[in-house]
Amino acid sequence: MPPSPTSMGENEPIPSLEPTDSWEDSNDGEEETETRVQSKSSSSSLSQKLDAFLIFWNEWSSSSLRTDQGLKILQWSFWAASRLTAPGPPVPGFRGNFNRRHLHPELSPALRKMYADTSLVRYCLRLYGLPSSIEAIRSGSWSAGWDDPRIHKLGKIMAWSMALYYPLEHVAFTGFVVPKISRHFVDENRWSAISCRMWTTYIVCDFASSVLKLKELTKRREQIAREAQSGDITNDKADTKRSDVAKQTMLQKLHLARCSFFLLPAINWSLPKWATDPLLPESIVNSLMLAEAGTCIYQSFYAMRR
Repeated sequence: MPPSPTSMGENEPIPSLEPTDSWEDSNDGEEETETRVQSKSSSSSLSQKLDAFLIFWNEWSSSSLRTDQGLKILQWSFWAASRLTAPGPPVPGFRGNFNRRHLHPELSPALRKMYADTSLVRYCLRLYGLPSSIEAIRSGSWSAGWDDPRIHKLGKIMAWSMALYYPLEHVAFTGFVVPKISRHFVDENRWSAISCRMWTTYIVCDFASSVLKLKELTKRREQIAREAQSGDITNDKADTKRSDVAKQTMLQKLHLARCSFFLLPAINWSLPKWATDPLLPESIVNSLMLAEAGTCIYQSFYAMRR
């Protein structure tokens, strides 16, 4: 819209004006008002989205478990980045035939160091795990809300396996961090292998538990259909229950995927010579861990959806 005569300086030439009807002048004013309202509305919408994100982020990051999930995706992403930036021939498949020879020679080692250091940080967070495992043993909280008694038995085994896993990890961590002091009484690779056997037990039980949970969710879905058909519950309540069951079903399917990604690395790290003569190459093991980390983050965000 051109400026009106009154908005220009006194000495500035006034542009020629085309004849207009009075309703056109009025409409111009309405357009300006509407534009300002839309601008304020857009600004308010952005502010509301920012506030909603910050509230979501604070809720998501408020537990050590989710902190570990965030560090996990960083850890394996650093590893992947260090592989992609390692000195070598051009990487096929990248637009422009990405040439790694042009990268700084210290970039890949620096990223690999960040990957290793993040792994040690995650060891520290495991100090929080033992009390929660003991609580789960005493209360059965890891299998609460499910009817199948097999799920509760598996939950107990999982809790016990983690109650053994965490102290073993702490011993291995000591060996990794201060090898000169602990080398006489700690074989960190051996203790780490034993701890990973406990972890493998947990993964197998967790996988079996998720399968049983999916079967129970199928029964719940059928029960909801029967109740809705007989009129025992209202349509709105039936829809709410169906939505909850659908969400839990998706979460359990994601959990099965995570367990599947975890299994081979866990077996690899459970073997006595995992550090010197591993069963699987690092590229396969760490790629599976990266896939699990990405799935875990998605599952975590999905679980918080309203």
